[in-house]
Amino acid sequence: MPGLLLIPLILLFAVGAVGLSLAASVNRHSWLSPHNAPEAWIRAHGLPADEPPRSHPLAVCAGDSIGTHPQFYNEMLLLIVRRLKSETKA
Repeated sequence: MPGLLLIPLILLFAVGAVGLSLAASVNRHSWLSPHNAPEAWIRAHGLPADEPPRSHPLAVCAGDSIGTHPQFYNEMLLLIVRRLKSETKA
């Protein structure tokens, strides 16, 4: 009779160990910075040599809408480029 209780207990332990391992892996990956994080880029390339206003300005758009509404972001970037060009002429 004790053998019948031992099998489910071993299975429960195995499933729990796999679950904990998976949770630890997900937790570790959630703390890692992406390869294109600003800190990693600065470490690899150093700080820009020019001071603001930059000779080569950079626009960063973040959000999941970039994939779903690319035309909107394209128009927004064109608007930003026009505005930056008009500010540098003045």
